[in-house]
Amino acid sequence: MVEAVQDTVYFKVTVRSRQRGSRWSAIGLQTGFLTYGETRKDAEQLNADTHIAWVTKVKEDGRAALDTFMRERAIVYTIGDAPAPSLPSPSHAPPDDTPSLIRDLAA
Repeated sequence: MVEAVQDTVYFKVTVRSRQRGSRWSAIGLQTGFLTYGETRKDAEQLNADTHIAWVTKVKEDGRAALDTFMRERAIVYTIGDAPAPSLPSPSHAPPDDTPSLIRDLAA
């Protein structure tokens, strides 16, 4: 039986938001998680909640599954009471001028 990760996982994801008609969308660049909301804040909060729920689920599958999930998506993370991870400098500019938001999350 796999032992679930019990410690808090601290991680960062980059979220890009756009207004689409009267609604907003937010997409996690590392994961592709796409959420919508009536406001930008709503869309981004739902996106953060989705990432937290997903990492919480992966934690149940054990350390190896968590490591694989994060590595495959190039998500920088730490487990436990370690300081928040730092993101590497981007090697290129985003494909458009839409501002991105780096979210510090914990699950």
